[in-house]
Amino acid sequence: MAAVQGVELKRQIGLYAATAITVGNIIGSGIFRSPHSVAQELPTLPLVLLAWVVGGVLSICGSLVLTELAVTHPRTGGLYVFIRESFGDAWAFTFGWANLWVIKPTVIASITTRRWASATAPSSPSAASPSSCSRSSTGWACARARARSRCSPPPRCWAS
Repeated sequence: MAAVQGVELKRQIGLYAATAITVGNIIGSGIFRSPHSVAQELPTLPLVLLAWVVGGVLSICGSLVLTELAVTHPRTGGLYVFIRESFGDAWAFTFGWANLWVIKPTVIASITTRRWASATAPSSPSAASPSSCSRSSTGWACARARARSRCSPPPRCWAS
């Protein structure tokens, strides 16, 4: 098939689309998974909130950097083009393959596991308790039951 000469994509994105892309890429499903981990590591609520504010500021800075790069290199290809122009063909090639085989599948797996964990959560708190865990129970159900009961170790979880 012959390439069509003189056809150029429209370079326009609105506020709504830009916001949706930023929210989808930066926040994603991780926001529903990570607050608990952050709160466990920091001793006070103000430090937890500060961590989220700092993370938000860094995300905005990253978005502004990508915006500048897009204006500087207005070609199709996104990050691949930016890396090729900045670091050369070898690094861009490496990024392209890493993106295909590692980066994107990892993001998809993370989103999928989060969705699966939400879909398989017990409908009531009493549906899964540490004492009801057995070898036939799923690991996720026992882990959730442990987290809910806050006992360490839970009684006879995974016991035969």
